[in-house]
Amino acid sequence: GFSPDEARSRAVESLKRVGMGEMMERRIGSYSMGMRQRLKLAQALAHDPDLLVLDEPLKGLDPIGRMEMIETIKRLGDQGKTVLISSHVLYEIESMTERVVLINKGKVIAEGEIHEIRSLIDEHPHRVFIECDKPRPLARKLLDMDHIVRVDLEGDGVSIETESPDRFYSEFPRLVVETGVEVRRLYSPDDNLDSVFRYLIG
Repeated sequence: GFSPDEARSRAVESLKRVGMGEMMERRIGSYSMGMRQRLKLAQALAHDPDLLVLDEPLKGLDPIGRMEMIETIKRLGDQGKTVLISSHVLYEIESMTERVVLINKGKVIAEGEIHEIRSLIDEHPHRVFIECDKPRPLARKLLDMDHIVRVDLEGDGVSIETESPDRFYSEFPRLVVETGVEVRRLYSPDDNLDSVFRYLIG
């Protein structure tokens, strides 16, 4: 164990790391659910472990608390700690890590970085949304690309499905120059854990 002085010093430092430095004198019974979540993490950090296992660490946190918790978890990773997070809210996991393990009914169905897992799912065309100022001219050009299986005009952009994401991303800059389109945003709705998980459990 630790001496009383060392124990208090570690407790204070741990509470500060989870954004609760100003609340250390309050009774735990007065804590909100989100505060109790952060307190649990502080308790674990007091022992300076190399491995942390966190179950739903963002549950009950308000937006500011969530942001602080995410930054704390990222910081622990940067410090060389291994943080294992269990969560059924997949988009939350994406905000904290790039490497995931997807489990369905007790079995590991995929492991790795999100985009790597997504690239293995060849039977499903890869979706991309292009927000731009001239969607119609761009859509006409996109229809000429043999690996694109679907093109839809959606509001202020174009939604496409491609069987070869690598080819699309390498050829797209040339297309932009040819059409003179101003691209405001380019993203893939499929490059998220929810989409990957649905594809894998089919």
